[in-house]
Amino acid sequence: MTDLPRRDSQSCSIRQAGARFLQTRGSVRTLAHGFTLLELLVVLVLIGLLTALVFPSMGRGMAMLRLKTSSREIAATLRLARSKAIAEQQIYWVGFDAEKNEIELASDDRQYRKSFELPTGIAISKVSSPGRDESRSRHEAWFFFAPNGMAQAFEVLIENNRGRGVRILQNPLLRSPRLEDVVSETSQIAVIQ
Repeated sequence: MTDLPRRDSQSCSIRQAGARFLQTRGSVRTLAHGFTLLELLVVLVLIGLLTALVFPSMGRGMAMLRLKTSSREIAATLRLARSKAIAEQQIYWVGFDAEKNEIELASDDRQYRKSFELPTGIAISKVSSPGRDESRSRHEAWFFFAPNGMAQAFEVLIENNRGRGVRILQNPLLRSPRLEDVVSETSQIAVIQ
């Protein structure tokens, strides 16, 4: 119990030394006054300018992120269809419904069905297969994956509402689909996966 008063006396002496320091240093006291109205207005204007510059680019970034995520989800569905066809030794089908904006995976006997809808702002704009007439508009197309690992050749183009697109190409001999970034139908294509 004798240690208690000594600790209090030590903390009092530290406070007294701090108070003496503040009294001897006049410049330290000026820091406690705050901000002027002009300083606050300048900071608010800078925050407003940065917000105006950042939000449009964030919107473009989010639209591209949703587009790439959707294309990777479609590619994963195609890989799943191939692996299930091989593992279960039966034909699996992948369907694209442009009207509903939906992709469906189903077994030949329809015992297994999985479907998902593309997010808002992403649309299936074109589904085509080599050797088919593309002039007629089709809202729904189905493609098979055989038990030997082969698949029909086809391509799917999905686009976001900003005009950017990703083309998913399924080659019958390759295990994994290829994704290509498309700015527009007439622009150059860059492979992204």
